[in-house]
Amino acid sequence: MYRETVGSCRKLLFSIMIGIFCVLLLLPWFEQKEKRVNVEVRYIPDSEYHPELAWISDIYVNKHLTALDNVSGEIEYKEKDNQYRWDGFRDVTLSMEIGASDSLEFQMGYREGEEDEVPPDAEMQIRIGDQEYRMPLRTFFDQSRPFVYQGMRLKHWARCAILFLLSAVLWYLLLTKVSANKDDSSKTNRWMQLIAKVNASPLFYVVIWAATVRMWLYRWSPAYIPGGDTPTYLIDSLGDLSWFHRMPVYQIFLLVIRKALRCGSEEMLFARTALIQIAVGIVACALMYLALRKILKREWLAFAGALIYAAQPFVLYYEYNILTESLAIDMMVGLIWLLASYLEKPSGKTAFGLGIYSLVLTLTRPSFLILFPVLAVFFFVKLFTEKEELRYTVWGIAGMGVSTLLLLLYCGNNQRLTGQFMLCDVSYNNQISILVENGLYENAEYPEITEIIRAYEPEGVDSLGMSDKIYEAFGYQHGVAYIKSTVREKAKAYFGAIYNKWQDYRNKPLWKYEYELGSYFETGFEGAAILLMPLNFLCITFLSVFEIIAGFFSWYRTQKVPWVRWGTAALILSVIILGFGTLTHAIPQRICVCVIPLSIVMLFGILERGIDLVTAEAEKERG
Repeated sequence: MYRETVGSCRKLLFSIMIGIFCVLLLLPWFEQKEKRVNVEVRYIPDSEYHPELAWISDIYVNKHLTALDNVSGEIEYKEKDNQYRWDGFRDVTLSMEIGASDSLEFQMGYREGEEDEVPPDAEMQIRIGDQEYRMPLRTFFDQSRPFVYQGMRLKHWARCAILFLLSAVLWYLLLTKVSANKDDSSKTNRWMQLIAKVNASPLFYVVIWAATVRMWLYRWSPAYIPGGDTPTYLIDSLGDLSWFHRMPVYQIFLLVIRKALRCGSEEMLFARTALIQIAVGIVACALMYLALRKILKREWLAFAGALIYAAQPFVLYYEYNILTESLAIDMMVGLIWLLASYLEKPSGKTAFGLGIYSLVLTLTRPSFLILFPVLAVFFFVKLFTEKEELRYTVWGIAGMGVSTLLLLLYCGNNQRLTGQFMLCDVSYNNQISILVENGLYENAEYPEITEIIRAYEPEGVDSLGMSDKIYEAFGYQHGVAYIKSTVREKAKAYFGAIYNKWQDYRNKPLWKYEYELGSYFETGFEGAAILLMPLNFLCITFLSVFEIIAGFFSWYRTQKVPWVRWGTAALILSVIILGFGTLTHAIPQRICVCVIPLSIVMLFGILERGIDLVTAEAEKERG
C-alpha cells in the first residue's frame, strides 16, 4: 500500500511538471497565432508640449520589458552608472503591436521639479485596437502611476489551463499504462518502452525542471542584462583580443556567437548570448545531477540536489548577464563532474583532462588560478597514498604540467606587451579601487599620480577608468610600480580595509546581490532559493572548516582519504579567501558565485552522512 501511494504521488508530481513545461513551451506559439492589435501613442497638444519634460521610460508586455526593436520611434541610449540603459521614448508618436490577450504597461519618466512646465491640458492619447484612452500627463506627476491595459486575460488563462490539464492528464495516463504493463513486454510497443525508460531516469526530469524554471523566468525577464564590464569583452576578430586586460575565453565565446549567428548589433549579440547561456545552464543542471549521483549513495538525494541547484536565483540571474560569471558557474559544475568521474573510476584520460581543464577555467576567470595549487596537492597526495593509481596520477601531474607551461607562456606574452609578468591587470585595477575608496592613494614618491586621482575622484570614475587614466598619462609600468609601492607602504591600512569588507559582508546571504534581483525580474522569484537562502558567507566558511576537520577524523577511522569532503571544502575556502583578498572592492556574491555548486555538493554530503548516522542508530536499537 505504501509503495502504491508513493508511486501515485510520484506520477502526479511528474505529470504536473510536464504540464507546466508544455504550457511554457507551447504558449509562445499560440500567442504568435493570435490576433494582433496595433498600439499608437501620441502626446496632445503637439505644438505646446516639449516631450523631454515627461516621457515613456519603460514598456512592459505581459510584465516583460519589451525588446526595443518592437517599438518604432526615437530611442535614446545614455551611459549611466557605467551601464547602458534605455533612457525612454521621447518622440511625439509611438507605434507597436501586441497580442489581443496581452497586458500592456507604460512607465513614465519626468524631470523632477519641472511639473509646472507641463501644460494642464497636455495628455497622452493611447489607441489600442478600436479602444482609445486619454491620460492627463499631470496624473503621472501627481500620482506616479503607470498606464496599465489588461487585454483579454481571461481567454489567456483559460488557454493555459486547458493546455496544462491536457498535458498533465495525458502524461499521467501514459505513466499509469506503462507501470501496469511493465512486467509484460508483449503488451507494450516501442513508444511505451521509450516512455518507461524516460520515466525511470531522474535525469530527464532534472532537465525538464531546469528548462521549465528558465522558460517561466524568460517570459518576465529582460532579454539580457549588460554589466559595467560588458563592453570590455567585445572584439571583432581574434586580432583584437585584449590579452592582458581580459581573459580570452569569454571574448572568444562572444566572438563565435557574433560570427556564427550573424549578430548585426550589440543588442542582438547580447540577447542571443543570454539564450545560449541559458541553454548551457540547463546542460550544467544535468551535469550537476550526474556528479551528485557519483558522489552520493542515495539517488533521491542527488535528484533533490540537482532540482534545488536548477532553481537557484543567483545562478539564473547570471545567465542573463553578459559577463563571465555564468560560464564560470557552469564550468565549475563541469569540474565537479570531472572530479567525481575520476574518483569513481580513475583513468589517465580523466586525470589529464582535469589538468587541461584547469587551464581553460583560468583563462575564463583569473580567480580560477587557485585550482592549480588545489589540484597539485590532490595529485601529489594520491601519488604517495594510493600506489595502485600511480599511472593515472602521473597523467594528472602531466596535465597540470602542460597547463602550467602554457599559462607561463601566456603571462610571458603579457610581459612582452606591458612589461609585467601577469595573467591580467584586473587585480591592479581592483587594488586602485581599494586605495581610492579608503583614502589610501596618496604616495609622496608618486605625487603626479596622486594628483590625477585627486582630480578625478569627485567625478566618481570607476577602478577601470582611474587605472586607464594613470596608464595613459604615465605608462603601464610606472602605474603598476605606483600601485605596488602604495600597497607596500600602507599594508596595514590596506589589509585592514579588506578585513572591514569581510566584516561588512560575512553575514550577507550567499544568494543575494547588492540589489534585489526583483529589480530586473519582476516576479519576486528570490524565494525559490530554498536551500541557500538561510546560508551566509560566515555559515559556509564555518561548514567548510568543519568538513576539513571532520575529514581527518573520518580518515583516521576508516583509513580512506575523504577526497570529496576535503576537495569541496578546500575549493570553497580558496574562492572566498581569494575573493576577499584580491577583489575586495567588488560585491563578494559576484566574486564568490562559483561556490554555489560546491555548496550544494557539500551540504548534501553532510545531509547524507546525517541520514547514515540516524539509520545506523536505528538499526542498533532494533538489533
